[in-house]
Amino acid sequence: FHRLTSRHTGDYLARTTADCVRQFGLETKLHALTMDNASNCDLLADELTNHIDGFRGKLSRVRCF
Repeated sequence: FHRLTSRHTGDYLARTTADCVRQFGLETKLHALTMDNASNCDLLADELTNHIDGFRGKLSRVRCF
């Protein structure tokens, strides 16, 4: 786990998520993320495409109910 020490912007969350995914060697296994409906999650999904090859941005985002 990573302690979040900054504002929860989409860019910051994408970088932190990518670091965590890399730490556990899951880059090729990440197909979707389940996130709440906060607006920063849209940006997180888009920005994650810049950090993890093969991640499809909003197409890989599953919204919780």
